[in-house]
Amino acid sequence: MQNAFLRWLSGTPPHLVGAWWDEAAVCLVHVDHSDVLPRVTCSYEPVVSVVPSLEPYQNSGLKNALRVALERLGLRPVRLALGVPSAEVFTKTTSVPLGLNDKELAQLCLVEAVVNLPIPPEEVCADFLCEVAPDGETQAPVKIAFCRREIVDELILTAEDAGVSLAIVDRNIQAIHDATLWLTQAGEFSEGGYPFAILVETEPISLIVALNELDLVSYVISNGDIDLTEQIGLCVRRSGVAANGLMRIVVLQNPDSAPVDIADMKAQGVECSHLDPLGRLELPRDIPVSAFMTALGMGLRHNP
Repeated sequence: MQNAFLRWLSGTPPHLVGAWWDEAAVCLVHVDHSDVLPRVTCSYEPVVSVVPSLEPYQNSGLKNALRVALERLGLRPVRLALGVPSAEVFTKTTSVPLGLNDKELAQLCLVEAVVNLPIPPEEVCADFLCEVAPDGETQAPVKIAFCRREIVDELILTAEDAGVSLAIVDRNIQAIHDATLWLTQAGEFSEGGYPFAILVETEPISLIVALNELDLVSYVISNGDIDLTEQIGLCVRRSGVAANGLMRIVVLQNPDSAPVDIADMKAQGVECSHLDPLGRLELPRDIPVSAFMTALGMGLRHNP
């Protein structure tokens, strides 16, 4: 109580904690930047549910797992930055005249969202990011993200039931991309060199193609008869990148999965490397790499 009171007096904001949850488990990650070297702590809690719910966000077992994970993390007060499946969030890039204010941009963003989602404006949740216009141009590029408001409302209620507030919602592939760059910035890969791909050792394997820091597309790689290298090439071409235009591939190792063989990709001249996030941060290796990297990437956001 005394610490909470002092925090209130000093105006220190709540801790921002990155999160990922689904019907199987809750993963929370906090990145402490107060020391010279950032310190990462993680809390992972499986969901125990007597009656499976068709809507994971309404699952009482999920809410209990979130409460337990928060207690084990040992931080209060907390605001969550949550990664959600990329399929639930739509993104689009458009151009707008220079000089529009935030209110006008928000209205234009809402119009674009309604055009793409067959629902009324009041059922849309949208946001935008205005980029700098090239010299001499009268139009500025704007990136728009939008989803159904009911999705965000359910996430907010789940967080509130566990005693925390929800501050940020974003696509899991954006979080995985950000976490990958953060972990490799001092290693063999750096932030430059787009486009590149992230191969996540999940079941099935997933591939994220990063065209730049915000334009990301994801694909599912099947374990069928088609060669892995050939499937990756097909996905890369679908993303709009020439087969020989891919700069590199980072393979995120999952402790529970068989290592992906990247020898063929290396033989074709693609710069490849394995990354073991949990091993690099000396964390327990029983956490699925996709869940951890999503929570880590969201935990790297700035506290709003």
